[in-house]
Amino acid sequence: MTDDYYREGLKKECQKVFEELFHFFYADLCAYAMRFLPDEEDAKEIVQGCFVKIWENRMNADKINSFRFYLYKSVYNCILNYFKHKEHQNKYASHETYLLKQSYAINFEDTYCSEIHDKIRLEIEKLPPKNKDIFKLRYFDGYNTKEVSKILGITPRSVEAYISRSIKMLKNKFNTVEALTNIFLCLCMATHYYYMLNY
Repeated sequence: MTDDYYREGLKKECQKVFEELFHFFYADLCAYAMRFLPDEEDAKEIVQGCFVKIWENRMNADKINSFRFYLYKSVYNCILNYFKHKEHQNKYASHETYLLKQSYAINFEDTYCSEIHDKIRLEIEKLPPKNKDIFKLRYFDGYNTKEVSKILGITPRSVEAYISRSIKMLKNKFNTVEALTNIFLCLCMATHYYYMLNY
């Protein structure tokens, strides 16, 4: 089924289309959530909650470019909220730390980036050598900006400059909104949670 099919069906309040969307993504989303959550029932509850929100906001379905990307992003955000709530109760703080560290060590094998994985890899390999090396250290190997600067013997500001230029070069290679959204949300999530942990 295509995203257009789901969008049109949801806007028509077609329960059959919603059920098809649910059954197509549910198992994979639960497996994704269970990578981070200690309890299977919590994982299922979070995933189910994300689908409930889609149905409740079905008249805005035309704002969703990719249901796959939207659902994985929604589950991810709900998992973060889950651990924040647990932390307030002085429970599972170590799990939240683990999750946040995993979030900036973005691996482009992750499911929500898989649809454009090959194109991204190809264009990254075409970057100038130093840009490519720094980009891979930062986003493939999970090193933060300070660690990359120490490895290469350059300043953190230089690392950021190389990353910025690399992103601009990649942006010029992708002319679809969905592809750009997938690339840059991955990178922004990585950078955002790195700073949450280190500043």
